[in-house]
Amino acid sequence: MAADALSIIPSAVLRNLSDKLYEKRKNAALEIEGIVKQLATAGEHEKISAVIQLLTHDFTYSPQANHRKGGLIGLAAVTVGLTSEAAQHLEQIVPPVLSSFQDQDSRVRYYACEALYNIAKVVRGDFIIYFNKIFDSLCKLSADSDANVQSAAHLLDRLVKDIVTESDQFSIEEFIPLLRERMNVLNPYVRQFLVGWITVLDSVPDIDMLGFLPDFLDGLFNMLSDSSHEIRQQADAALSEFLQEIKNSPINEFVKLGGEQLVPYYADILGAILPCISDEEEKIRVVARETNEELRAIKADPTEGFDIGAILTIAKRELNSEHEATRIEALHWFSTLLARYRVEFLAYLNDIFDPLLSALSDPSDAVVLLVLEVHACIAEESHHFRDLVSYLIRTFHNNHVLLEKRGALIVRRLCVLLGAEKVYRESSTILESEVDLDFASVMVQALNLILLTSTELGELRSLLKKSLVDSCGKDLFQSLYASWRHSPMATISLCLLAQLLEPGKHTWLLKTLYGLLMLLPQQSAAFKILRTRLKTVPFSENLKRTSSANPYSQILQVTEDGTRNQDTQNYSAINFSSLLQQFENMQQQHRLHLKNQLQSRKSASAVVLSQGWRIRHRPGSKARTVKGPITDASQLPKWNYDGSSTGQAPGEDSEVILYPQAIFKDPFRRGDNILVMCDCYTPQGEPIPTNKRHNAAKIFSHPDVVAEEPWYGIEQEYTLLQKDGPYYCGAGADKAFGRDVVDAHYKACLYAGINISGINGEVMPGQWEFQVGPSVGIAAADQIWVARYILERITEIAGVVLSLDPKPIKGDWNGAGAHTNYSTKTMREPGGYEVIKKAIEKLGKKHAEHIAAYGEGNERRLTGRHETADINTFKWGVANRGASIRVGRDTEKDGKGYFEDRRPASNMDPYVVTSMIADTTLLWKGN
Repeated sequence: MAADALSIIPSAVLRNLSDKLYEKRKNAALEIEGIVKQLATAGEHEKISAVIQLLTHDFTYSPQANHRKGGLIGLAAVTVGLTSEAAQHLEQIVPPVLSSFQDQDSRVRYYACEALYNIAKVVRGDFIIYFNKIFDSLCKLSADSDANVQSAAHLLDRLVKDIVTESDQFSIEEFIPLLRERMNVLNPYVRQFLVGWITVLDSVPDIDMLGFLPDFLDGLFNMLSDSSHEIRQQADAALSEFLQEIKNSPINEFVKLGGEQLVPYYADILGAILPCISDEEEKIRVVARETNEELRAIKADPTEGFDIGAILTIAKRELNSEHEATRIEALHWFSTLLARYRVEFLAYLNDIFDPLLSALSDPSDAVVLLVLEVHACIAEESHHFRDLVSYLIRTFHNNHVLLEKRGALIVRRLCVLLGAEKVYRESSTILESEVDLDFASVMVQALNLILLTSTELGELRSLLKKSLVDSCGKDLFQSLYASWRHSPMATISLCLLAQLLEPGKHTWLLKTLYGLLMLLPQQSAAFKILRTRLKTVPFSENLKRTSSANPYSQILQVTEDGTRNQDTQNYSAINFSSLLQQFENMQQQHRLHLKNQLQSRKSASAVVLSQGWRIRHRPGSKARTVKGPITDASQLPKWNYDGSSTGQAPGEDSEVILYPQAIFKDPFRRGDNILVMCDCYTPQGEPIPTNKRHNAAKIFSHPDVVAEEPWYGIEQEYTLLQKDGPYYCGAGADKAFGRDVVDAHYKACLYAGINISGINGEVMPGQWEFQVGPSVGIAAADQIWVARYILERITEIAGVVLSLDPKPIKGDWNGAGAHTNYSTKTMREPGGYEVIKKAIEKLGKKHAEHIAAYGEGNERRLTGRHETADINTFKWGVANRGASIRVGRDTEKDGKGYFEDRRPASNMDPYVVTSMIADTTLLWKGN
């Protein structure tokens, strides 16, 4: 058959059809068109089939791009030549063209679009049978990496839409499964393509797109939350088109109309709607809210396809939304489902209980209050109530920050929702047997403070005040006392609350308070407050006459109004002697626990420092206790701090993780205690922007840098100021300002293990310098940061202000710098002077870049005066302290040694400066 085709089409035409020039291919195609016309007129369809087969196998499937291009234009020419008879050959013509849409060559894909466009113009509705394949190809081509292919596909798409809208052969039933599958694509170009087709098909009177809306409705809803404003608008317009006769909230009205028919799609619809509730555009927010309310208003039957588990999964997912409004609506769904389908809801309790507990840490009080309402509704059954209180106490145990920040809110609200007495009794029962005695004490103190101060617990306090005369009050008192024994302070508060302080009644209680007053320091606020309050109590004769007899004897004889209780015979008095013994037993357990803690392990405190967590060029710090002694940073766990407080992390994900990197002996606590230098990372392990150590470590670990063993000696200058005056004066104030602080710092650094090599006073009064080094690589920067921290601590103790400002006080004197001495292995070897000069030349070429990173306010210091070079000028010299780079006289004489970079300011980041010098001199190839 191929031989027949070769005899039909001249060889010259076939050669031109595969030519690299488009014009030759076009002329060859015109000749093929003419040949096919003649064959069609003669009814020679077998020969036409032979020609198509030749073009397909020898050209469109050829490994050569120009052959494939020629084959495509040739197939289009055959179709044009056939005109009205082309339909019978479409099975041969269309598949190779569709196959070419996946070609790796973008020009081939372009010509495939052009070829199919010309074929479609000829056959029109006859190629509808290939619609799904063509649609699938166009869907992919709409997101093609080549703009020309995208344009060609767009033109073809417009033609196909015209053909479909005028055709009566299009099958919407066959198309919908493909559309439904494609609606989950996230590519913006594809989404625009899909919305365009939905809009076009919806405009065709004979096509009932509304009947198939549930198949692609969730996809349209998802597009409403697309990051592209244009796609959101198109999706909203498409949804509006389905209900164009209804004004306002088209999605909402659709849900109204769909009603129970949408039940199987609830989860998909809700998954798209909830994020839109917090959309930036008000129109979308309003539509989403109203739609959400309509969905919640429909009462579906779980036996008829309503999937409660799927809805809960969506609501649980949206509890982690960054938007408060979405989280609130998710909780409303929890409440609605719990109220309507309690049994079915509780079947999923194991899956949702932990997320609901975690939501108690939400930054929004409104969210927390809703979470508590859901928990309270769950806890209507007694066993769920016990589980709630138990889990809540476990959560407080594991999250002390939650207890501190939200404990009062959570407990008070639960008391309102579930009953204060019920909550407190159950909490006390659990805490009575708490194994962690430290936590039990903390938790009891928290509950006690809430009991004493919260208005919501007024009735509970009133009942406790009747504990001496009422059996219910007595039972409550004893129930709380069982766990309050964990804390002496809480126990005293409970006893004071239970026994009214009134003259003539509980005189022993009054005497006890006077005894407490005598124990308090007279200058303390507690002493003054208690004394003031006791002065308001009349000093009765009963107090004067009170003997040393048993104080409990009078407590049990009077009621609240001072009269003898008529029901005494029915009231079993509180056995205070027994309670006192119970209290002593519990406190003995606490004392033994503390003793065992101290004996079971030798502990060391670790003061954690971090360069990445810093305020005004000083490292942030916090302390923790770890098992000791510690000999290496790798033995220490990672830790974290609240990055939202320092502007380094958002409030909803505030943890910044501290990675221990280097340890030093703690000169303040001494013993096994240590200082730990850390750097800062996100929870995902990425260094935060202020973490300069991470990049420095990468540079210092480079093989080329490691091989050169870079040494640094850093001269850290600083200024000591008084809080109310310019200079701090120590011993010998007329000669040296602050020598006591400087000496203390020197000794502390030596103790810590910092390679501090000296100190000296500077020109300006109160200005000093300490030197660290020589130290290798990143160790120099670690030591400077820790030395700064130690200096900060010492000046804090001395009541002195430490300034690292490059020019803290204007005047005709030197500023404060951090001269950085530097050498490499080759610089220290014979011939090293030439290496030094080449390194200085590199530094000069990157002068502006270095200056930008060498400290803030450096322009006030680098003026060209006071032993500095002008900030905009780079120069170097031997023994020249007015240069940017100074080379020592000994280095020039010996032909090897080091140089001094005099540009860094006193507030420079040593990680930045040291790594930058190494990078420029060792890794940068220059230009």
